[in-house]
Amino acid sequence: MSQPPGWPPGPSDPQGQPGWYQQPQPPPPSYGQQPSYGQQPSYGQQPSYGQQPGYGPPQNYVPQTGYPPSEYPGYSPVAPGAPVKKKRTGLKITLSVLAVLLVLCCGGGYFLARPILNEYPATLSTPDSLAGMAKLDDPTLRQSGDKLTTEFKTKYGADSTLAAFYAPNGDKSKLVILAGATHFILDPGGQLDQVIKDGSLGGMDMSEASTIDPGPMGGSAKCAKGKVSTAPIAIGVCVWADHGSVGMVFAFSRTPAEAADLLRAARPLVLHRG
Repeated sequence: MSQPPGWPPGPSDPQGQPGWYQQPQPPPPSYGQQPSYGQQPSYGQQPSYGQQPGYGPPQNYVPQTGYPPSEYPGYSPVAPGAPVKKKRTGLKITLSVLAVLLVLCCGGGYFLARPILNEYPATLSTPDSLAGMAKLDDPTLRQSGDKLTTEFKTKYGADSTLAAFYAPNGDKSKLVILAGATHFILDPGGQLDQVIKDGSLGGMDMSEASTIDPGPMGGSAKCAKGKVSTAPIAIGVCVWADHGSVGMVFAFSRTPAEAADLLRAARPLVLHRG
């Protein structure tokens, strides 16, 4: 943060008078009344010159002692180095959040917060096999998986993602794609509908979505018919969402009902809570 500009004092001579200012000479006294030189005041002690308007310190000038001179109205003496009071906004916000958590966890709101506490945070892992199908390690498929996880991060702000590919006996005509992401989801149903709406995720169109049983891990789930322009085959697509994760199963050459069975089988293998 930039500091306000200072106000340096103007140039002055050793007596504090401006250099261009000339001391007026007093009129010569009469010989009978000439005062002694020992009683003549020095120029630095003449009070009238220090009080002439325009030759005092600048308006905002503060002496090094930290105490502004009393002849400048509007300034109150302030001790040098006096600490500035800091706002405690952060502390107030923290206390407010703690108060809400206490209400949710220790009052009747605990039952409302329990699903969130049970489902978030979460992590994902990739199983070596899924429903008897071995995981495929193919460079081309890995590139497709990277694009899919990037879309999860970009569209939904995911903390972590995964993408894995499975096929029975290596038959890619019945390829199964498992993709997922973890992040806090306040409204799983809304997240689920958003994923279905963004059916272009991975370049796929989805239609005829319907709610299904998500299985023992809870949350919400829907399945739909998928279609891609480059592969005119049937694709069953299922999506799940809970307070800590969202995931998808793409089952090529399968119906949505078959994809639903794969989703319920896959979630306990890939999703870990706590």
